[in-house]
Amino acid sequence: MMMAETLLTMEGVRVELWCCLPMMMEVGRGAGPVFPEIGNLMVLRTIDLSWNSLNGSLPATIGNLRDLRVLNLQSCRFTGNIPEEISKLTNLASLDIT
Repeated sequence: MMMAETLLTMEGVRVELWCCLPMMMEVGRGAGPVFPEIGNLMVLRTIDLSWNSLNGSLPATIGNLRDLRVLNLQSCRFTGNIPEEISKLTNLASLDIT
């Protein structure tokens, strides 16, 4: 069984280290906007932002995450449209925007 090591924790954001690469980002008790810099974390495979008080728009830079397979935005307070750049996520197997 592979164990994860927490690579980064701040303001409720946790990026885990799996086999020397951060593969998962999970936010707990997060609030405020998602910053465009999220698009710089191109090795992410999973982003779970569910059940947070995140607001504003989902940044278009999310489309930079070409290896992303899971994006969970369930019960967030985002406003605006889903950015069209999300269509660049060709490896996305699971998207929850409920």
